[in-house]
Amino acid sequence: DGDGDGDGDGDGKRETRKTRASAAAAANEPEDDEVTAEMIEAREKEGDGLITQAYAALLAAFLVENQPALRADVVCSMPEGGLAAMAGVLERFRAFHENLDSISEESHASLSRIIKWLKGNN
Repeated sequence: DGDGDGDGDGDGKRETRKTRASAAAAANEPEDDEVTAEMIEAREKEGDGLITQAYAALLAAFLVENQPALRADVVCSMPEGGLAAMAGVLERFRAFHENLDSISEESHASLSRIIKWLKGNN
């Protein structure tokens, strides 16, 4: 019946999907076109974590921006990467908002300014 698998039952596409599903299951991975509840929950947790990190980074950056002594104290207590790591978090946060088109020009400008400042003060 022309499905290419030679058995005459016309289910070649179904067999290909089953094979992909079996291979994905064997590798303990979902199929390319399958979205699981676990995947959605993991993505939500990742987003929540990014938002929390970004607001903490923004708060810290604004607090130390014009306070050299405080900035020195904060940088000394941060893990390796310090202010540059904060800039990375804020860049992802900015990209998130750009993708959703959910940031005003003024907020975008402020966020970009603080990112640039953080990168220049390592």
